[in-house]
Amino acid sequence: TNTKVVGVVMVGGTSGSMRTTYTTRRRGMIMMKKQGLANDLNKRTRDIKPPPPPPTTTTRRHLALGTFIWGSVFASSSSSSLALDSECASCSDSNSSLQPGDKAFRVSNTGLRVLDVKEGKGDQASKGQVVVLDWSGYTAGYQAKRIDNTSGTDNQFVFTLGADPPQAIPAFEEAVLGMRQGGVRRVEIPGELEEALAYPVQKNARYDRGPVPFSLGGRRALDFVLDNKTLKPFNKTLLFDIRLNNIRK
Repeated sequence: TNTKVVGVVMVGGTSGSMRTTYTTRRRGMIMMKKQGLANDLNKRTRDIKPPPPPPTTTTRRHLALGTFIWGSVFASSSSSSLALDSECASCSDSNSSLQPGDKAFRVSNTGLRVLDVKEGKGDQASKGQVVVLDWSGYTAGYQAKRIDNTSGTDNQFVFTLGADPPQAIPAFEEAVLGMRQGGVRRVEIPGELEEALAYPVQKNARYDRGPVPFSLGGRRALDFVLDNKTLKPFNKTLLFDIRLNNIRK
């Protein structure tokens, strides 16, 4: 028989020749090692526990508008915090979730919640004077949609304090009275007091008093909250920032 070894391949004779390669055996060994490594990796992967999910706190710094005159930044701890629990009657009260360093709203005799963001240094507004305001408003209790922001526009709200008939909604009359020129005051109107302090439910009389939203989207957002009978009272909470720009004597 003619038997010859060539490299790693043994080639038999012409009758019933049979090819056996060391390469085949080597490949088999390599595959076995790979399978063992794969099994070990799978085991180690199973043993690794995923890190715990981050805590999902929904603290309600829901309407920290900052100084709205310079941008009206609407800040919240998370977007989900605006999707309020349908039975959480205190959720629309900013005083219910104050964080360290937050200022609390003071509550007036009418139920209006008032916070001085910036103290003015000018003259003090009194009845009978014409006041010029910039204002920013949001539907605080429902999806926090912007009603309007007059900063940087020519749409300032001008009215006479204590006029008869009144030219501003009660919340604005109360908030502006006693403010000093240059000051910024934030007011939160509880939903259960919307008719007493904000806008009438009757559409034909709703905007007889200001401030009136200039944008169509803002008016629609406000109208939706005021007209929607399925909303809870706390969903109808409104929030406004008011800056007293000028007092005309």
